[in-house]
Amino acid sequence: MEEIKNRVPFFVGVIGFLFVVWILLSVADKVGLGFTSIFSKRSITVTGLAIRQQTNQLASFNATVNSKNADKAVAVSEVTKKSERLIADLKQFGIADKDLRTQSLNIYREQVPYYVNGGQQFKDGDWNASISVDITLRDISKSSDLTDLLAKSDTSNMYGPSYSLDEGEPDKTALLKKAFDNAKSKADYLANGMGMKAGKVKSVVEGADYGSSIYPMKGGGMGAGGGGLEPGSSYVSTTLTVTFELR
Repeated sequence: MEEIKNRVPFFVGVIGFLFVVWILLSVADKVGLGFTSIFSKRSITVTGLAIRQQTNQLASFNATVNSKNADKAVAVSEVTKKSERLIADLKQFGIADKDLRTQSLNIYREQVPYYVNGGQQFKDGDWNASISVDITLRDISKSSDLTDLLAKSDTSNMYGPSYSLDEGEPDKTALLKKAFDNAKSKADYLANGMGMKAGKVKSVVEGADYGSSIYPMKGGGMGAGGGGLEPGSSYVSTTLTVTFELR
């Protein structure tokens, strides 16, 4: 009997300690910081994908003017005047200053081959100067007209149109919502297979945006007549990696 009495304080102490621990864990669980949130709350991480097809909105062109002369200064002066005329024509067409960019100025001297006693040698020839201009067309319905203008102007080379989406269009709300719904659907399906349910969101990480373009072109493309140019469309996609609690 005496032995039992001596052990009573020990049992009371153990019970008291366990009671305090239970209270602390309960409080920690409510704020999501305790051991229970580490050991008892499981989670599932899935990736949601959303894809949207959209008609291209911009057309990009590149045009190069060239000049050739025995005098370097004359070649540079002539190509500068050609570039200024081209840019003036583009502005008159309706291209804004922000959509015109001088890409490169290239100056080099030709090396003309000749033969002496059956051996090939080289001598200095004329100077060549060229200037390239990048052009962004925002009204893609005028693509054929701009192609005509460039083809008939004093350009030595031209490229375009290359169609793309307007990257300055930032509204992705609908695409993000679709990606989240896709992630939630996956989480629900997988959780159901484990006899559980997907609960509240613990974290969301947005992935990189991806795009791919389709460029249909009718009528033969780049002739002086402009052809029947079609802007085609691009696929834009985004991903969300979402972690859900399981309950």
